[in-house]
Amino acid sequence: MKKTFQKLTQNNFVEAILSNYGYFCEHFPSCFSTNDLAKKWNNIKSELNKLIELTTKGTNPLSISMSKEGLLRRQMYIPNIISFLELANYLGENYSFIISLCNTKCSESKITHIRTFDYPSNYRQSIYSRNARFVGYKYKLKLDISNCFNSIYTHSISWACVGKEKAKEMYNNKSLQTNEYKIGDKIDTLNSNMNATQTNGLLTGPFTSKVTAEIILSELDRILKEDYDFVRYVDDYNFYFSNQEEANNAIPKIAAILNEYNFLINKEKMEIIKFPFDILENFDDIFKLSDDDGNVYLLLQKAYTLASEGNIGALKYLLKVLNEKNLPGNYLPQIYGLLINTMITFPLLSPYVVNVIELYLPYIKPEKFNKQMNKILLKELSSNHDHEVLWLLYIILKSGVILSDENILEILKSNNDLAIIMCLDYLNNNFKSIGFKSIKEVASKYANELTVISGKIKDSSMTSKNWLLIYTIAKSNLRIDSRIKLNKIKQTKLYQIFANNDIDFYESFYK
Repeated sequence: MKKTFQKLTQNNFVEAILSNYGYFCEHFPSCFSTNDLAKKWNNIKSELNKLIELTTKGTNPLSISMSKEGLLRRQMYIPNIISFLELANYLGENYSFIISLCNTKCSESKITHIRTFDYPSNYRQSIYSRNARFVGYKYKLKLDISNCFNSIYTHSISWACVGKEKAKEMYNNKSLQTNEYKIGDKIDTLNSNMNATQTNGLLTGPFTSKVTAEIILSELDRILKEDYDFVRYVDDYNFYFSNQEEANNAIPKIAAILNEYNFLINKEKMEIIKFPFDILENFDDIFKLSDDDGNVYLLLQKAYTLASEGNIGALKYLLKVLNEKNLPGNYLPQIYGLLINTMITFPLLSPYVVNVIELYLPYIKPEKFNKQMNKILLKELSSNHDHEVLWLLYIILKSGVILSDENILEILKSNNDLAIIMCLDYLNNNFKSIGFKSIKEVASKYANELTVISGKIKDSSMTSKNWLLIYTIAKSNLRIDSRIKLNKIKQTKLYQIFANNDIDFYESFYK
């Protein structure tokens, strides 16, 4: 069932983001979610808030390596749950004030609603709006902020709440501090606590970071709109000018304003475009499905051509179309390989690709793909491509492909906690079908790797970056090796609150 485009309010803020990829963003497989926590939030938030007050401040997030551009990688983060909930709860309590700060017509990245990858895009409506709004301009300057979230100085949150100079005065003189400043300062502290007390950078991934960034970027909107006409989507800007000279002259001035908030323009992506710009393509005409089983193959080839020319949106559009159609099973041989290649070539489209592949699960003969899928997975493991590993592993476990011994070893000794959870689930519930007589035999086979996991659990806690691995092993009894001790974890208050309310953050493939 598709997610709804949910309106956020002060009363539903935490529950809404927990049930709509606000913690695990859409770039993580759907077996990981906070849906259980969302359902139980109202019952446990009072108890959790008391615990938060006693919890050590400053937690480390878990990082997952993701594709960015070309050979570049970036980090997507999963914060410790207790630090995340403290920030989310505070944002919810002050949501009305935050919305008042972000009330700018220049922004197309509104935080009044939360959407997920499966909600229809508003791109077409956005283009209509831009063309109507910026009549009379012949040139458009496109630019974005280089490493936006990583560049954010968290103290600038209070600057956005009361103004930069006033915030500095209030920082040095507590008697001057207003309620608006205190809210910004608290949001600063809670974001810093979620990121090991660092004041440079927001964690990419959680919806709370998008809300925080929007507070700062909206303040910049107010400064920039005094001299320029523009729209912004997160950190992507489109400025409109009457001639090219105006556009060229504006670049250093815009850069100086952004630099006041520690932002730099990404020069490689900066571009001045002469009208016509913001042109819509009619993908409905380009991608017409037919009953011919070769048709989908040809449409995918056409989408790849457009993607190679920079139009990734065309490929995303086709994948959405394929997901909504009841395609016959005889399409599978023609397109399965293309879909897997799409996942590892365009990793950010993995959620859309997987949606299509899952339509074909009844037709997949796992033994046919065992060797091929394990070979691809091993390559991604060897390259430390955490994100690609997660989605490949998700498809492998969903389709019943047998994991090779080499891949199991590589996963268990990796730093990818999410992949380790999925692998332990596979071993714990599937050991007989892969040739083991007992779970003790599994423990003996992977003794060295399980010892490392045991040490990670022993030396960590529910307030560590490994909290999800620890909690899931204990709650779902995935320890495999009896030497992995869980009593200490099960006695912690946070574990008991979650476990007593039957809250899971991982859904087993073998229920």
